[in-house]
Amino acid sequence: MSTESVQVLGKIMRILDSFTPDQPRLTITEIRRITGLPPTTTARLVRTLVDHDLLRRTEDHYSIGLRSLSWTEAATAGSDLLEALGPVLIELRDLSGETSGAYVRRGNSRVAIAVELSQRSVVYQARVGQVMPMHAGAAGKVFMAFSDDIYRAAVAQEGPDAGGALSDLGALRSECDSIRAQGWAYTQGEREVGLNSLAAPVRDTSGLIIATLAVGGPSLRLSPEVAERLGPEIALSAERLSRRLGWRDEASPADTPDMPARNRPTA
Repeated sequence: MSTESVQVLGKIMRILDSFTPDQPRLTITEIRRITGLPPTTTARLVRTLVDHDLLRRTEDHYSIGLRSLSWTEAATAGSDLLEALGPVLIELRDLSGETSGAYVRRGNSRVAIAVELSQRSVVYQARVGQVMPMHAGAAGKVFMAFSDDIYRAAVAQEGPDAGGALSDLGALRSECDSIRAQGWAYTQGEREVGLNSLAAPVRDTSGLIIATLAVGGPSLRLSPEVAERLGPEIALSAERLSRRLGWRDEASPADTPDMPARNRPTA
């Protein structure tokens, strides 16, 4: 594939990635603003995507086309991770009584790829396809703690003006050290007041972090005391899933190839 073809494909992916569950319909002006592509390039590529049913036009708005649905089942069936997640998430939901989910990296964000909602009346309403920042919430911080590249990218993109964890990078580095040492993360009210979360890393055959398992629930139930009990259980579930995916514990969790223990994140 030529360099020009690769560049065009990258632009197409930027356009398709603009659509999220929160923004399923966009005007071409909004697509251009989100992607940062030139007006003529945006118009040309959007027109091509509509012609191939990858985008659908309704008056002045665009949405993901029906052709993409034909790939969903194949993608799900072909993913060892997705195949293995079902029973693990159900087990975590039943163990904790809270909503469980799995997240993968998408650029400098994380996206939910599988969810099992809590069966209680008041629950965290997570959904597949939900896109969230790396620096807020336990699942994102696990990615940052175990990958120096992800840590640097999140800090560079958001910056200290984003507030929250990024407003004090020294404290964030210490928190990442603690997460790697204990093998799981716990956060309180970082994305939403009253919502707490726990998470642990899932590794591939090489030891790299490919996903995180997480549990989220109301702060009154998912308290620090409960987290101390559930954290190791979530880490154990993530470790078992990693082994099923081919990971072998030849080094300690803090010494994975993704981020050696001696190389703590730096801003």
